Amino acid sequence: MREQIISYCDRYGIPEEHKNVLAALYDKIESDGELSEKLTMARDILLAGGSDRYSLFSPVLRKIDAATGANSYTTDLLFFITCVDAAKKRYERLGIDLSIWRDSMSDLAVKYRECVAVYGVPGIFTEGWHCRFFHPDRFQLGRMQYETVTWDREEQYKWLKYGDTLINMHIPGSTGQPFDRAARRDSYKRAYDFYRDLFPDGKMAICCGSWLLFEEQRKFLKGCPNILDFMDDFEIIESHRSERRGDLWRIFNTMSQNVDEFPTDTALQRSYADWLRAGNDPGGGFGLIMIEGPEFFER
Repeated sequence: MREQIISYCDRYGIPEEHKNVLAALYDKIESDGELSEKLTMARDILLAGGSDRYSLFSPVLRKIDAATGANSYTTDLLFFITCVDAAKKRYERLGIDLSIWRDSMSDLAVKYRECVAVYGVPGIFTEGWHCRFFHPDRFQLGRMQYETVTWDREEQYKWLKYGDTLINMHIPGSTGQPFDRAARRDSYKRAYDFYRDLFPDGKMAICCGSWLLFEEQRKFLKGCPNILDFMDDFEIIESHRSERRGDLWRIFNTMSQNVDEFPTDTALQRSYADWLRAGNDPGGGFGLIMIEGPEFFER
């Protein structure tokens, strides 16, 4: 298991300093029989099935924190890394290409980088988000991540009606990968091919709810052509402002709500800081990519 931790860190670019922190925490847990059993118990709970397992194994991990003095974010990252090889076996049994397993497991490294940026701690602070990658029923396909959901609105939208299956998309942040049109369309095509058997008529809808689909960004975003172009990929059917400002950490890498403390190193940060200083709220939107058949990708 220790070798698995080292291998993961090397594969996904976690630096030596933090690799050593994770390895040392694992050694501390394994040197105590009771703590080692708790780590095994938490893994068993996650891997027993079901996509919402965090509330079941988190109390076990918090006992490990209390005994070791580790930051809970670090314990969570270590825990999920120890489950990576078990996830590989599941992908193999399901006949899923292992390149998808490798890409899907990279989400831990993405969230690690965000945790370091926001809190200065090697770990993850996104709690139960990762469980579905291990179930598995959420997958990284190219630049984006996808899972099946159900259209739960009473009103029909084009061919989508209540109870229909569609594909929900997430946009991982700190990947270092391109977000241009070519990368996005490649990902949409991968999702279409991956889930094609669920849509015998060839029609697939991809949905996304994100701050990136906030319509008012068209008024103030400067120097962010890929975000504006991404918005044009969608039929945006909802857009709203939000006083909660819960997504600002994704832009500014801080949980502070004080705009005067926000960094302005990028065009995105400068645009948003100016918008907020003018007394505006950020927001979000919900949109659909309506793919009527494979010819969509020939455009």
